[in-house]
Amino acid sequence: MKTKIFNTILFSLMTLTSVFAQKAGSLSMSVSMTNPTCNRYYDGTITVNPIGGVSPYTYIWSNGDTTQTISNLLSGNYSVSVIDANNQTSAAFITLTDPAPIQIQSVSTNVTSYLGSDGSIDIIDVLNTVGSYTFTWVSQNGSPINPTSLDQTNLKSDNYKIIVTDQNGCSGIAYYQITQPFPTLNPINLPKPGKFGNNPSAISIFPNPSNGNITVDFKSNVDEYRLVNVNTGSEVLTGKPNGEKLNVNNLPTGTYILYIQNGDETQLERITIL
Repeated sequence: MKTKIFNTILFSLMTLTSVFAQKAGSLSMSVSMTNPTCNRYYDGTITVNPIGGVSPYTYIWSNGDTTQTISNLLSGNYSVSVIDANNQTSAAFITLTDPAPIQIQSVSTNVTSYLGSDGSIDIIDVLNTVGSYTFTWVSQNGSPINPTSLDQTNLKSDNYKIIVTDQNGCSGIAYYQITQPFPTLNPINLPKPGKFGNNPSAISIFPNPSNGNITVDFKSNVDEYRLVNVNTGSEVLTGKPNGEKLNVNNLPTGTYILYIQNGDETQLERITIL
């Protein structure tokens, strides 16, 4: 009987000791993380692993998540609180950082004569790539480019961009506007309104003069148009009309020249904004 009572007391003491140890055990955590692969990418992750304490655990993240791992993260500061079954709490603060953005160092040269093709873009260096990289050239209006050359020569007036992608899939983009001078305007030599070389008029412009709102009706096939502010020399509009009307609104007061190009023929129309 004494042995039974002793064993009962011993078991009770062991149980109390176990419960006390669970409650008294400190809760901490280890943290593992993965920074975003590329600059401003949403692919960072953070995982916390509780150490000590009593499961189950509750996770409260600064971004509102309640899981052990959070993912699809931008760079930045995050915090997490882990709470065990005994309401013990452990907190951690984590910072995810971006790799440096891919930078493209270059020099560009504009076309030297109207409708010329001696523009160029020289890529001096590509910075912050991981491993080898590939590149793609694009011209906005379809001007010829050399897709296999990092440097571009014999360029026409157009907007260009290069996209560089490294082995991690990170990309950097650079934009270039290659311009051309416009023909010297001599009012004596301007084509008469309503004529396109020896052909009937390619366009009609109304009203002209205007209060700032004009409509250009392209009556025949036109390869390209450019609207230039004579006072500033700046190009206001450019494009390929494909036969549709062009509505131009809120032009500042001044004189403009509309260049219409069709093959080798050029028509110039003066537009006055009062």
